[in-house]
Amino acid sequence: MFNGYGESDVVDSAWSAWGWAVVVVVCLTTVAQLHRAELLPKGYLAKDRIQHLGAEHYCVGRALHQGRGFSDPFCDHAGATAWVAPALPSLIAVLMLVFGESRSALSYIMLLFQTTFVLAASVWVCHYAARVGRPVASATFLLLTLLEYFNRLFQETHDAWVTGSAVFVCFLLLERRRPEKPLLDGLAWGVGGILAACAGPVTLAVWCISLALRFADAKKMHSLVSPQKLTTEGMLRTGVAMLCVSVFLIPWTFRNYMLLGSLVCVKSNGAYEVWQSLCVDEDGVLDLQSGRLHPWVNPRSRMQHKALGETTFVQLHRNLAIEHAIERPFDPLIKVVNRFLAVLVLRMPVIEPFPGSAAISLVLDIVFPLPFMAWLFLIFRWATLGKTLRNCVVVYPCVLAPYIIISYCERYSAAVFWIKPVLVVGAIDQAMGAMRRWKFR
Repeated sequence: MFNGYGESDVVDSAWSAWGWAVVVVVCLTTVAQLHRAELLPKGYLAKDRIQHLGAEHYCVGRALHQGRGFSDPFCDHAGATAWVAPALPSLIAVLMLVFGESRSALSYIMLLFQTTFVLAASVWVCHYAARVGRPVASATFLLLTLLEYFNRLFQETHDAWVTGSAVFVCFLLLERRRPEKPLLDGLAWGVGGILAACAGPVTLAVWCISLALRFADAKKMHSLVSPQKLTTEGMLRTGVAMLCVSVFLIPWTFRNYMLLGSLVCVKSNGAYEVWQSLCVDEDGVLDLQSGRLHPWVNPRSRMQHKALGETTFVQLHRNLAIEHAIERPFDPLIKVVNRFLAVLVLRMPVIEPFPGSAAISLVLDIVFPLPFMAWLFLIFRWATLGKTLRNCVVVYPCVLAPYIIISYCERYSAAVFWIKPVLVVGAIDQAMGAMRRWKFR
């Protein structure tokens, strides 16, 4: 029995929920395509940007395809770079081998990958909700969440889906039942770690935390069986996973040191993003105005990046950020608070996805803090949570905390859109269960 549902009811609900996920994603994809074809009223949706292709990611991918190596993040022959994580540029370079450098063709292929990720994550959300008997609630909040990120997930091609896929893989590894063969489990974690490291430093951190959670879970299972087995299997699993990740990280870090003169493990632009949020943006939350000095859009900054070299350019902005923090010591804290509010409480999109509909925008503003409220409620209900909810409660802040501390726009949180409905549905299920137990006391 699941919350009063029989097994057959849960199976029927699962198929129904999966259908809802497909319907929601297909409908939103269709709306975006109709807008792209100019078959919808102008001004109702935000401007379509599927040919964006991650900006610097596209330039580096083209440089790879043209044989110049991992270089030229602003398409200006500036030389070797580690400005962006290698996952998306490498994928773009591979796609260029097959489809050429046609930006239009690449855009639709990338959109296909992005939509596949959104669909897979949405199906998983509804499948979880069906297991706890809340398919309608999950479909409703999934729709609202996808509307919140409509511009980022259906009208723009950037790296949100790459980050989201890496986090999703880490989460699925956590969700797996404990395998009998720790070597194979370690290899699976190693492949996930390589994907996480290629996607960015935040996803690499999430992978490390997830691996630690896996080890803790195994320790709990073996605590009454065999401490020796725990040590052997845990060390083997962790060792194999770390070895796999090292196969990527060590050569990549060595390459960056030799070409850039700096120890860069994943990507190099972190200090620039700190400067951008601290010194350029008034409230610390990235918007169109704070991007005006970015080398991608500002010719003077682009020329400075090329003239100084990437390492010196990043160090310059790191020093400027430090000087600003010394002169105005409370400013960093104020902007961290602003980013906390923007991430969890107050919706602050860079681009409003539905500028022509004040009603939709109002609804999205109202429901925006619900996942955070659900997260707080689930923290207090920790002892009664199942494995999936516990993993969500841990992974969600692990992904968002670096953005709160360093730099944030809503594209970053779009990567974990799928956790939000699970938190809300889980909180509803926990609240209803508590009410039933209180009623029958």
